[in-house]
Amino acid sequence: TLEPEGMDLVDLFVQSYMLWQAPSSDAIGALKRLKAAFFDWNDLRVSLVSDIVDVIGHKHWRAADRVSRMRDAMNGIFRREHKVSLERLRTLMKRDAVNYMETLPGMIPFVANRVLLVGVDFHSVPVEEFGLQMLVQAGALPAGTSLADASGWVTRHVKAEEAREAHRALVAAVDHMWETNPPKLPKAATKPAELAP
Repeated sequence: TLEPEGMDLVDLFVQSYMLWQAPSSDAIGALKRLKAAFFDWNDLRVSLVSDIVDVIGHKHWRAADRVSRMRDAMNGIFRREHKVSLERLRTLMKRDAVNYMETLPGMIPFVANRVLLVGVDFHSVPVEEFGLQMLVQAGALPAGTSLADASGWVTRHVKAEEAREAHRALVAAVDHMWETNPPKLPKAATKPAELAP
């Protein structure tokens, strides 16, 4: 259910923003509610952050921050494509596709890597802050490893044909964390790294 075959790239993009630092059940539910509440993704793009947060739910972890970042990236896509579409990614070489995603305003590396892995089958393993914590706890990475270094290390050490499986395993580990020991939202954290346990 999290990675249906043939999923529209913008659907995947939105779902990836909802999955960043959140359990997969929340991401799936948020995507369904957003698709039901808005006429299309352009309608969402021009909506207020507060209206979008009302749809996904105020209890969604870092709801306003993730929605604001997602809208910024959607506006970046619209400026490039004159519509909310990521279909051009399918025509680009990997380096160009990576650059396209990474240079969008509000972009989160986890989202960029997930769209590239799941949507266009480029070799990448998305790692977000809680996934990094799981890898450190498992002894795969030393404490203090940066998110960028962790993502690069995992991608280099996982074969391309096993990247999706590795991604699913990290998502499952993070889901388990949310079920057994959910993090508490800090009162005044502003950077993603400050929100990891």
